[in-house]
Amino acid sequence: MSNDNPFSESEFRTMKYRPNYPGTFATIEQARAYVEWYVPWYNQNHKHSGIALFSPNEVHDGTWHHAWNRRDATQQAYYDKHPERFRRPPHTPAPADIVGINRLFGIKGVARV
Repeated sequence: MSNDNPFSESEFRTMKYRPNYPGTFATIEQARAYVEWYVPWYNQNHKHSGIALFSPNEVHDGTWHHAWNRRDATQQAYYDKHPERFRRPPHTPAPADIVGINRLFGIKGVARV
């Protein structure tokens, strides 16, 4: 099992694949300027698929619960109005309680495949 930090690994990948990521910086000042822009964007605006399309700040401070309740109410209301458009009632994803990289073991140490 990896002991890497899943949050920093995710952040590094996101940074490297941003369209405006320069790849290399000519000066330390350029690097610092990019990071000063990037970190607030990532924490406040980036909606991460691994945390149910909430921002890291929303998950960290718990405000995602309010947004989740709105999402769920919207989905359920639409389902109630048009059940024929669904195969089954909608499920509103939420951030996981436990996170990790390459988590191979489930409950009681049983390997998942």
